[in-house]
Amino acid sequence: MTVDVGKVKRFIVGLFGEELLSEVGSGFFVGRDLRAVAPKGDKLAGYHSRFVGLLDGGLGVVNVKFPSMLFFTKPGDAYAKPFALDVGKYGGVDGVIQWFADKGYALQVSLSYTRIGRDKVNKPTKAFSGETHALYLVMIEFEDKRDTGNLEPVKKVVDEVVDRAATFVEEPFIVFSGNKSYYLVFALPTPVKAGTAIVRDRFGRVVREYGLNEVYRAIFDLILRDKPYLGLGSEVIERFVDTQVAEPKRLLRIPGFTHEESGKPTMQLGVELTPIDFDPDALAKSVLPNSVLTDYWAYIELPRKEGGRSGRKTTGERTGWDCLPSWVKALIDYLREYGKLCHYGRLAVAGWMIRCGFADEEIHECSNTLMIITHAQPSTTSTIPGEVP
Repeated sequence: MTVDVGKVKRFIVGLFGEELLSEVGSGFFVGRDLRAVAPKGDKLAGYHSRFVGLLDGGLGVVNVKFPSMLFFTKPGDAYAKPFALDVGKYGGVDGVIQWFADKGYALQVSLSYTRIGRDKVNKPTKAFSGETHALYLVMIEFEDKRDTGNLEPVKKVVDEVVDRAATFVEEPFIVFSGNKSYYLVFALPTPVKAGTAIVRDRFGRVVREYGLNEVYRAIFDLILRDKPYLGLGSEVIERFVDTQVAEPKRLLRIPGFTHEESGKPTMQLGVELTPIDFDPDALAKSVLPNSVLTDYWAYIELPRKEGGRSGRKTTGERTGWDCLPSWVKALIDYLREYGKLCHYGRLAVAGWMIRCGFADEEIHECSNTLMIITHAQPSTTSTIPGEVP
């Protein structure tokens, strides 16, 4: 299978590669985590190689460098003989990328930018996977957990979700795995870098600095669940979305390579869910609105005062404080202490307090900003029309 090597490298560089490379200090290199997986029938079936593709260059021209040797190991088999691929022998980065395609290997890239250290002679330290340096992409994978072998139910859901995505991005970046999964990929409007994800109070004091894992998970949940974004109902999420793998080092299959299990190609899809030519520049059409970077923190559990509040105990079904999720209690604590909360945070608090049986007076007592929607009833059904049962 022939691939456009230039496009593959542009996909690895990504939208912010040049920007991040220009900011990098002398202590580390910036790159992307990569994984190559051998297909069924290959002598290395069951083997994979994890490595870092370093970004190199500048002034409008950024290239990708691989380690001189790529080491393949067999996960779960401590006695398997390792295999090393000499990058130079196969024609450097360009030759190895084409070799992967010709041999039916899958090639995957992480959703985030990574970094690895520099040693005393200004070379990268040995690493199979780097430290998360900056969040870049958000990916939601759709796969039918009933595993009937029929792609139509998941395809129908994805088709409806794509229509929703068109309300907040120009066009989502869609990838079919070549097996059972569809991926919707969104780009952040600016990279969120390690050390920049903080919440300050009205006096400018840092309330908390978040790790990028927490930030990614919160952005993932915001896009997946919040009505201004995809707003999917619990039934769709439980059947079609794996929420346990929402983390920035997750790997995305690169279109043009082969799925190692099915032997079929990974493909980029248009909004009609039909194959289109691989276009890494199309990621620019999937950039999320800036509101994502101000709304996501409502999905992170905020710190509480020592001891917190005691729960209001009831008999039978839980109500009141016992019913509220911990992150909602944390938002209430934050609101009471600092007197500020974003629009989506206020909606979340009001909605949950209504659901848990609080009286209007109790809701108003939190803050007069929560007087909105106190008589609204939260929806408990899916908001996707024509949802597959």
